[in-house]
Amino acid sequence: MGKEYIEWGDAIPVGDSGPQTRIGRLFLKGGNAYMVRPVHKAVRFFKYFLYDDDKKLRTAIVADPDTDPVGKKHSNMDTPSTRYGMYVIDRADQKLKIMEFPAGVFREFNDRYILNKKPPGSMPDGGDWQIKVEGQGLNTKYRCQYVEDAPISKEGLEKIKGLIKNTAEEMKLPGLFKANTPEEIEKRLFGDWEEVYGKKNSDNPRSDNPGKEEKEVADEMDPEDLW
Repeated sequence: MGKEYIEWGDAIPVGDSGPQTRIGRLFLKGGNAYMVRPVHKAVRFFKYFLYDDDKKLRTAIVADPDTDPVGKKHSNMDTPSTRYGMYVIDRADQKLKIMEFPAGVFREFNDRYILNKKPPGSMPDGGDWQIKVEGQGLNTKYRCQYVEDAPISKEGLEKIKGLIKNTAEEMKLPGLFKANTPEEIEKRLFGDWEEVYGKKNSDNPRSDNPGKEEKEVADEMDPEDLW
């Protein structure tokens, strides 16, 4: 039997070596441009970013910035940044990944939803976005542009759902961005570096810094909605 036709715009995640078996991470780094296709809905969380005396970036996720005892104890710290996480198809390799991004990027997604009532991660109505990251640290700026419609077929949706279903809970939304306990926050921000992060800072790349836009809070789409 010959090969079957595939639908144009079908975004079934496959890698260079065949079907994808695990969900990766996509960090938005300064000086780069990304082409992504949002999938499903975003989750919102609040994240501390703190450089220690050795200029190493430490992070922790807090459940409620207003009641966090660690923040009250260390009143000289910056308040947590509002962050978002979402499944996306990275057009660089056509793989499904979890992208972490600031409120400024979410606002661009949400503004399009408010304008035409089409959720950015909708299977039939979503599309590709280009995200350009300029600068570093507090001078980081994110420029987003909707590129084109990219509907996902029912077959593509089932493959995406299957990949998510077969992923460990702690490595998919929202488990990946589960809030740390106060004890964990204290340890991640002020404890021994190697004990918390190991010798490499692979969990918290320094290039994924909170810029000014990241501290802004955008209106949020309902994260409880289904596909």
